[in-house]
Amino acid sequence: MESILDRHERCSFAGQNIPTPSLDSQGECSTECSKLLRMIDAMHRSLRHLKGEELDALSIRELQGLEVQLDTSLKRTRSRKNQLMVESIAQLQKKEKELKELKKQLLTKKVDHIEDIETQNLSQGLASLATPPCEPPHPLPEPISHNPPLPLGNISQRNEVGEVDVGTLMIQPTNNTTFPHWMPRLSGE
Repeated sequence: MESILDRHERCSFAGQNIPTPSLDSQGECSTECSKLLRMIDAMHRSLRHLKGEELDALSIRELQGLEVQLDTSLKRTRSRKNQLMVESIAQLQKKEKELKELKKQLLTKKVDHIEDIETQNLSQGLASLATPPCEPPHPLPEPISHNPPLPLGNISQRNEVGEVDVGTLMIQPTNNTTFPHWMPRLSGE
């Protein structure tokens, strides 16, 4: 237990023995700091010039240097863009080739499937011809007439005198009756 406490004391008091910087090292830090601040200021000014800002204070030689720098940057940018486009085109062509191959495989499978179905239908058709069915597969529906019957004329029960006769039924054609073209007509009509 005592060894643990001794180690704790050594570690906790060891941080108090940090040497304080001397005046010489502080002077070096301040000069280095001022150099870094001047460099940062020059970088900001250069960035503004590249953006096209504050160009009035530049000489012809500085403007020419800036133009060369911009041309070089533009060439690099265009080169990278073209490289990315070529890579993208290559990937798309590869994908197109894969899709065409997949389409070809699917068409082959479809044709094989259709041939299998046709073979099955043909074999089923031949089997049904070999053994005729005993009864029709579906009962035939009975005809249902939705149209009312056509009137054939006035039906009346009259005798020769014109009086109603109970035992005689006469059918007299009316003028508004039309017969279908296939029905035979009497020559008197």
